[in-house]
Amino acid sequence: MQEERVNTDDVSARPLELHFVIAGAFGDPTNAENLLQNLKNDGFDAVLAGSSGDLELVAFGSYTSKKAARKALKEIKSKGYAQAWVK
Repeated sequence: MQEERVNTDDVSARPLELHFVIAGAFGDPTNAENLLQNLKNDGFDAVLAGSSGDLELVAFGSYTSKKAARKALKEIKSKGYAQAWVK
């Protein structure tokens, strides 16, 4: 049986654009780490999502499309996290 090979010469490498559902923004990194751990304990794939000015952003998760992030936002808000937003 012959192995099928994929020609990657024509594939253009584009950087992956991630979208985040933000849970909170903190000036104190300790507070950001505490929320991050709490979200993980609650079953979210929480991540630090960079910063905005002097604030460190904590996200419920990251998504490869804005559509997926908006869908997750709706679900997250239905669980009582009314302050969440998409970045």
